[in-house]
Amino acid sequence: AFTPALARLLEAARAAVDRRVTPRAEPPGRDQWRLIEGYGQGDCEDFAITYRQALLAAGLPRGALELALVQTEQNEPHVVLTVATDAGTLVLDNRASRVVPWQALPYHWLALQGVATSGWQLLLAPDEPAVTATGDAPIGASAPPAHDGRGAPSAGTITGTPEAAPR
Repeated sequence: AFTPALARLLEAARAAVDRRVTPRAEPPGRDQWRLIEGYGQGDCEDFAITYRQALLAAGLPRGALELALVQTEQNEPHVVLTVATDAGTLVLDNRASRVVPWQALPYHWLALQGVATSGWQLLLAPDEPAVTATGDAPIGASAPPAHDGRGAPSAGTITGTPEAAPR
């Protein structure tokens, strides 16, 4: 269930990774996706992978944690970690100063990579333009789904009675 304790856990994992990993872009064509153990430097997908590992080590279910490929407001590719909860999909993003709902980010959501599928699951058909979330847009075609496409929570969703998260 999404509880204040879970909110604190997500924020603590984000802060711990952000303290020990220094942002550093990799040269075009030489990008390596890797887990940063200890202290190091990395780019967005290295942060997302390291966030995921920290949350797995804390006991969160693997199925609730998916990497998401987004397009930034500068039309650049970017990778974040999504956490599916019964209160909605939350995002750990090395560009954000705290854990936020997916709708709070100014991104176009393009694809997810989870444990249920091999490779990336496109959120939109290739010929459709990416859609940016606004307001209380439902999670679905243009954002990380926290459901199985039929409205039911996906197998990895952290479920229960939602409680208000501390700000």
